[in-house]
Amino acid sequence: MSHCGSIPVTANLRRIALAVITLLVAQLPFAQSGVFWGGRYGPEGTILTFAGNYQQGNGYAGDNGPATSALMYAPRSLYINFNGDIVVGDLYNGRIRKVSAKTGIITTIAGIGSTGSAGGSSGDGGPATSAQLNNPRSVVQAENGDVYIADRDNAAVRRVDIVTGIITTVVGKLGTKAVSTFGVPATSTTICQPCATTWSTDQTILYFSDNYCIKQYNRLTGILSLYAGAEGTCKDAAAYSSTGDGGPATSAKFAREPSGIWMDRSGNMYTSDIGSHAVRRISKDGIITLYAGVYGSTSNPGSAGVPALQAQFKFPYNVHGDSSGNVYVADTQHCMVRIINVTNHMVYPFIGTGTCGSSGDAIKSTTANMLGPSGVFVDSGNNRFAIDCGTSTQWACAVSVVRVVFDVPMPTSQPTQQPSRQPTRQPSSKPTSPTGQPTRRPSSQPSQQPTKQPVARPSSQVRRPCVCLRDSTLLLMNLPAAAVIPTE
Repeated sequence: MSHCGSIPVTANLRRIALAVITLLVAQLPFAQSGVFWGGRYGPEGTILTFAGNYQQGNGYAGDNGPATSALMYAPRSLYINFNGDIVVGDLYNGRIRKVSAKTGIITTIAGIGSTGSAGGSSGDGGPATSAQLNNPRSVVQAENGDVYIADRDNAAVRRVDIVTGIITTVVGKLGTKAVSTFGVPATSTTICQPCATTWSTDQTILYFSDNYCIKQYNRLTGILSLYAGAEGTCKDAAAYSSTGDGGPATSAKFAREPSGIWMDRSGNMYTSDIGSHAVRRISKDGIITLYAGVYGSTSNPGSAGVPALQAQFKFPYNVHGDSSGNVYVADTQHCMVRIINVTNHMVYPFIGTGTCGSSGDAIKSTTANMLGPSGVFVDSGNNRFAIDCGTSTQWACAVSVVRVVFDVPMPTSQPTQQPSRQPTRQPSSKPTSPTGQPTRRPSSQPSQQPTKQPVARPSSQVRRPCVCLRDSTLLLMNLPAAAVIPTE
């Protein structure tokens, strides 16, 4: 005899009840696939708001409460950490904030905050939650769990140790803006205003855009080098022409520093050259080319698919990609997130209709409206996260909202002669701690502290509901699906 709450039932009766409920739930419309995140369920292809809201606009409020009741101020970047939490660079609040995947609660993990554009440059060597950040433009996580912040107006890249919570500067001289010297230790030289960030495929190199170029910081050697573009004068606000396509990236020029960068699994980098309204590609061999867009052209894209080199963007603020190599573009002033299909090199709407607005939560992503996306991120389960900044220009924000589109089939045009690919999902090996505390992953970077062994965690892939009884409560738990939806 066992007990479920205070009601005794036999083991056989429990098994029968479970079987009946499982059959019933399997008939529900959402029973085939979807994701349960932050206390909410999302069927494939639907868009939901998970942080901020369209009614309250900008500001700072809501820590330690529901993220959907919180206020942010012009966030520009986000990533999904090993536990599935959303981590956001809350730019004008001078904070890095986290939304728990389990509870939907928002907290600050770095920065003491400043409402508006003013910040500070203190805190190195102490807790990250006591440090001053000055417009943290971008934030990423290393494979060992440490958090790297492009602290834009402090002219530094800073690292938060995931085990100790201590913040230090790893690139630049905190608070000093000047052009860089390359080939020297990164903390012995200066940078200007670090912007976008991304990792190399093996995570030994942190790339960041700064002063009209892309720089690279080697975590193993500590050396700073030039990756692409040419430096400006550090305080130059002019827009230049994008040049150098077909040649070495180190001889090319960007119209401004790229506002978004992302590297695929093969080592090719994609950049949002915001000043030229285009997306460019740097091959693993170091050759730069135009990948999507028409330099200087910004016509409304409409809702149909279009060849990438005929597509037109308007201030594409950010880029990211999925495991298949499809590239997502935050097409800010067209009020859309658009996707460049790696297979047929066509551009399709992914979020938004091309009409700016804030309508459409819990509906199909292509029928929802956005006010001006400024950030985009794709997690290991192909769930797409976007920041809607409600931009009146490419810089200003009217609202600050994080939205997510759960795993959805890839848009395509008419079938091609290429065979359909059906890749299977790779199991995740990212760690969690039994206590729920952050756990460092093994790193190839030397460390004086012993490395904790990773603990396998469930993947954040597409989920299918499983029904369980516990304490007289019906629980819907989402389990990984078997395979990815084909991209063709």
